[in-house]
Amino acid sequence: MHAAPGLRWGRVVLDLAQGLAGVLDSHAELVPTPPTTVADRDIVVHGSFRRIKLRLMGEGHTTSGVVAYLPDERIAFPGDLVFVGRQPYLPDGMPDGWRSALRTLQHWQPARVVPGHGPVSGADSITGMLGYLDALEGLARTGHRQGQSPEAVAATPVPPAYADWFFRMFYAANLEFLASRVKAP
Repeated sequence: MHAAPGLRWGRVVLDLAQGLAGVLDSHAELVPTPPTTVADRDIVVHGSFRRIKLRLMGEGHTTSGVVAYLPDERIAFPGDLVFVGRQPYLPDGMPDGWRSALRTLQHWQPARVVPGHGPVSGADSITGMLGYLDALEGLARTGHRQGQSPEAVAATPVPPAYADWFFRMFYAANLEFLASRVKAP
């Protein structure tokens, strides 16, 4: 059974407000610490009980994504390359690099994925993120072929597969961004 949309969003807003209040309360205690290690290549860290690979993924959700991976346990920490049940904000990203990074993650066949946003999932969350990018790219291309402006394409209804995802307010901006990138065939 699903909660009524108003109740669901009310809970989301309350959760966000409580989370932000906690961040603000702790802000006075935070001490910024600049990095002491800068990587220009992949790194493997060997600990007492496990090893972790830090893989430079390049462009994706940001200009320089890094994924942490526990190869023996097959657990990937892709950060904001993977959103589960949430729409990412695409205009700050590089969709082509994002897809490439996601395909690399798929190749690893992780048993568990700890996304940047959403619940811990399996490898299907990577497929889901690729599907989202591909679906919106397809809508943008269709709109372009029909002679629609990016703004008109942005008015396309949310596909049913993504209608229940959180951060729905990003959908129109994502679609407009992708439509503005479509090149003539």
